[in-house]
Amino acid sequence: MLKASNNDYGVITKAFHWVFAVIIFWQLHTGLNLHNIEFLTEKGPFIWFHQITWTLIFA
Repeated sequence: MLKASNNDYGVITKAFHWVFAVIIFWQLHTGLNLHNIEFLTEKGPFIWFHQITWTLIFA
């Protein structure tokens, strides 16, 4: 069912919820483990992407 009913949320709402849950857990994992990543030229853009993604999630 695409639309929500009185007893259940719709498929779009459930998908949106789980996509955000995965993104948030990935962000937490990444943020906690950034200090373990050795310094590479890719680390700067990776940190930038992490910060921008968190900002968009909380906005």
